[in-house]
Amino acid sequence: GNFNPTIAANTTDGTFAATSALEYATTRFAPNLGTAIGSTVTPTTVLDGSQISMAYNSSAGNWIVTSSSLTTGQLQSILVSSKGVPLSAKNIIDTGGAGGGKIIYAPNLNKYLVIWGETPTNSSTITYGRFLSPTNTNDGTVFQIDSGFFLWSSFNNNDRLQYDSKNKKFVFSYRDNNQGILLFTIDTDKVVTKTVVNPLITSGQETFLGQVAVNEDKNEYCVNMFSSNST
Repeated sequence: GNFNPTIAANTTDGTFAATSALEYATTRFAPNLGTAIGSTVTPTTVLDGSQISMAYNSSAGNWIVTSSSLTTGQLQSILVSSKGVPLSAKNIIDTGGAGGGKIIYAPNLNKYLVIWGETPTNSSTITYGRFLSPTNTNDGTVFQIDSGFFLWSSFNNNDRLQYDSKNKKFVFSYRDNNQGILLFTIDTDKVVTKTVVNPLITSGQETFLGQVAVNEDKNEYCVNMFSSNST
């Protein structure tokens, strides 16, 4: 049985696509999400694993889908058409036992950014990033974003990684167990800035998760979160 579904929008034809694991499969939906368009496509080039994420390239009209392999632990990606047909072989983004990969496309840079976490010990996590080309090849080397200990659930939602086209920066937020709610920006030169939006509270009320939105009109970011008393 497949699991770990995720969904993203095709801004060219106004449809949505959903993917799922253990073996990569995709289903297209009309805008009202009522019925599927066509049949579910499971490519012969299987993208096994979990922690599925995908992003749509509006210029080329295709997708890149990433997953963390259950057999090798590698973070991998595949290029597929707007109908889910594979257009490339699997690309290995990282071999270090990655988890929780997220991907987003930057239209005015014509490249993707993938971020993920690796856990060298039971109480530490290192966050990494790597750029991908529109043809699903690695663009440059892996770079470190931060070290700490974040919750895996920080990577489960589609809206944790955003792109700010006005400032040409990638933006994301998560809750680190040791630092609190963090906000990061990454530019095309791999320069990382980190802001502690809400520090960790060691006793009493705690804050969790952290989701970010970009308001380019006002040139600002907004991060929301919830606390241990559900506010």
